[in-house]
Amino acid sequence: MECAAQAEPGALTMNATTETRRTDWIRNKFSPELIYRIWQQFDGRRWSQRHEWLNMDGTTRMDDWIDGAAGWCLGSMPASQAI
Repeated sequence: MECAAQAEPGALTMNATTETRRTDWIRNKFSPELIYRIWQQFDGRRWSQRHEWLNMDGTTRMDDWIDGAAGWCLGSMPASQAI
């Protein structure tokens, strides 16, 4: 998954609320049993992201947030649309 869509200049300012987006579920092409999606946050200055893993039994596991991202992942959508 390429994360290269930059935020529009002025879309969020330092005083804006944090925006959260996520991708659809992605099946790892090298290990098809690994299914994940990427969650990202941007507060107007800093980017953070984490992975959510879908286990074979249907449960999920969320990684901790890490600092940094190049921009929104292509195809990401607002977290409010998360299923």
